[in-house]
Amino acid sequence: MAAVENSKLSRRGFLASSAAVGAANVFPAAARAAIEDNAIHPFRVNIPEEQLVDLRRRITATRWPDKETAEIALPVAITVFPEDVYRPPETWARRAYRNLIYFHEVDKGGHFAAWEQPQLFSAELRAAFRSLRQSN
Repeated sequence: MAAVENSKLSRRGFLASSAAVGAANVFPAAARAAIEDNAIHPFRVNIPEEQLVDLRRRITATRWPDKETAEIALPVAITVFPEDVYRPPETWARRAYRNLIYFHEVDKGGHFAAWEQPQLFSAELRAAFRSLRQSN
């Protein structure tokens, strides 16, 4: 334990190390060697022909939309959090959603904003739909 404390591992590094140790204890030696080897090895998958025929039939029967993206007519609100996975620019949002009623960029928060910044998230939610509450 002292080695972990002194090494200053990041949380991600610690979890990766823990997963490797756990895998080493669970997998047999041959699988462990394959995990430690970073080379790409060919593999084969044996899928019964009747399952492939059924999959092809279902794909052929699927009704795909005419347009790549469907137009969204509902009121849309976007709050951009700086640490989110994707931060859409306002120009893109206005083109994508014709009924964009609210767009705001905030200073903190990420992909799990409701958990990370609950007060900010709820304030943004209220601000986003305030205009709809006032019109009813």
